[in-house]
Amino acid sequence: VYKRQYGMRIVRNINNLMNGMKTISSGDLKFRIKPEGEEEFRNIAEGINIMTGKVINLQEELSEKRQLAEIGTLTSKIAHDLRNPLTPIKTFAELLPEKFDDEEFREKFSKIVIPRIKFIDNFISEMLEYGKPYKPEITQFDLTKLLIKLTSFWKEDAEKDKIDITLNCGMEEMNIAADREKIFDALMNLMKNAFEAFPEKEEEKEVVISLRRNKVADKFILTFNDTGVPIISPVKENLFKPFFTTKKNGTGLGLPILRKILEANDWTCLLYTSDAADEEDSVDLGGR
Repeated sequence: VYKRQYGMRIVRNINNLMNGMKTISSGDLKFRIKPEGEEEFRNIAEGINIMTGKVINLQEELSEKRQLAEIGTLTSKIAHDLRNPLTPIKTFAELLPEKFDDEEFREKFSKIVIPRIKFIDNFISEMLEYGKPYKPEITQFDLTKLLIKLTSFWKEDAEKDKIDITLNCGMEEMNIAADREKIFDALMNLMKNAFEAFPEKEEEKEVVISLRRNKVADKFILTFNDTGVPIISPVKENLFKPFFTTKKNGTGLGLPILRKILEANDWTCLLYTSDAADEEDSVDLGGR
């Protein structure tokens, strides 16, 4: 009886979310999903409500011509990317009462349901991060030391995936003024994308990070170069657009958030790509 009640409760919670998203995606942006059930479901409902509120704020800020297109894209994206993982969760939840004692079913449940819940959590976090105003907390720090910390963080993953990381920055201090924590987050995102650019069977995998100072222009240039799959021109043109992604489970918000952080800190971001298989892609970051 308990197992059946537990399964039915999960189904009700999922139906509550899916019905709410259906109402919101139909254009009723004032609708709010009632947070109910287990903590995870309440968090998702509250996250969706916050995002919908931000959509309304965005609607008020946008010019009349851009309004419908922007709002339509945003609400459709929220509904699509949250409804997709919720559908299999609902299916498994409906089977849970009768198959709870089936060990094979429970293992399959964990493999399918847990990653989708994590995706929903990550999607909501990135949506909120992208939508909220950002004002950098400027401090003075040594960019060279930050890059050493960055490469050390990725060392274990690099050894596991047989990726060579080369850091060319010398021992000279490179003191800059920026938001240290957010810049580190942005560089972590860039490294993650570089690692994901390598096919599993690729034999030569290398990420080269180079830092140099342009004394004439009084600025530094930080370059990320990888030997992964080249980014073709049509993809390059859309790479920093919100919701554009080539990844199966991507949110399309990682790189727009990265650019938002960099530009708020007065950094420039230039992407150099080649359609040729034997040439490398690189990202140049510049600041003072």
